[in-house]
Amino acid sequence: MTDIYCSAVQCAHNKEHCCCLENVKVGGEEANSTDGTRCDSFIREHATMSLGESICHCTLIDCEAENCRFNCEGECCAESIDICGEKSCNCGETCCATFKK
Repeated sequence: MTDIYCSAVQCAHNKEHCCCLENVKVGGEEANSTDGTRCDSFIREHATMSLGESICHCTLIDCEAENCRFNCEGECCAESIDICGEKSCNCGETCCATFKK
């Protein structure tokens, strides 16, 4: 399992800076740096949404960032990743800080 630290606190999947999705998608097919990536799984938090007993370890991270050294045939093979976007209101304002060219 991959741990995901997430500073995108406006995301419905964020629980105390931990992503609580089992499958996450990181976008940025032509990214050459962290700024070219984004968390495509970001969903703006709604007051009525409840995470319930969600787990906080991701079993699969689909990664479109072909230029990242952690991209293993479309899946992230990093032990943990860091999604940035403290003030994000949409996925375009997030990024994968773990990206390494």
